[in-house]
Amino acid sequence: ASRRRRRRLTRAVCPAQATVLLRLFKLVFGSITLFPNNEPILRPHLGTIVTSAMRLASHAPQPTSYFTLLRALFKSIGGGKFEQLYKEFLPLLPALLPALIRSHDVAAQRSTKELLLELCLTLPARLSALLPHLHMLMQPVLHALRSSPEQVSLALRTVEFWIDHLHPDFLQPLMAPVLRDLILALTAQLKQHSGPAFGPTALRILGKLGG
Repeated sequence: ASRRRRRRLTRAVCPAQATVLLRLFKLVFGSITLFPNNEPILRPHLGTIVTSAMRLASHAPQPTSYFTLLRALFKSIGGGKFEQLYKEFLPLLPALLPALIRSHDVAAQRSTKELLLELCLTLPARLSALLPHLHMLMQPVLHALRSSPEQVSLALRTVEFWIDHLHPDFLQPLMAPVLRDLILALTAQLKQHSGPAFGPTALRILGKLGG
């Protein structure tokens, strides 16, 4: 019975309807930037949106729409302006981040993998809230450094933000298991001869790691 129920949930919306629903959700999420009074209206639904999207994505043959929905949500509430939504999101982190990483590991399409990396590195949470989960983000950072230019840029910003805002005594043990791979990935950016030039940023990060 539960299998039939999951099948109905994942097949209930046709592609055209999914596109319309996604646009409507984006309008709702974007409205809180223009109308801050909408934040308390969205707050009680935040957990349901995130957990339902992840649950349905785990059973959908093509889960990209659910991850795109989460990306729209993360972009709208990121930036530290919405304290109520940040507090509402915090209890979701312990289950959400491992689920995103597992989804990345099993995703078949490159575009889906890149989307999941973006979600991992743009979680709408303050750095202080991410500290207990920072060790899990090391692998997504490495994957992003070897991915598309957009993901490389995001990974570089993330690593530099960590270095600038965390004490070396805290950060170095977390980075130790992946430090060799991280340095190799950063060094590879110095050798790029085409596409965006990330060499100066990578070199700056290498210098900060050395310091």
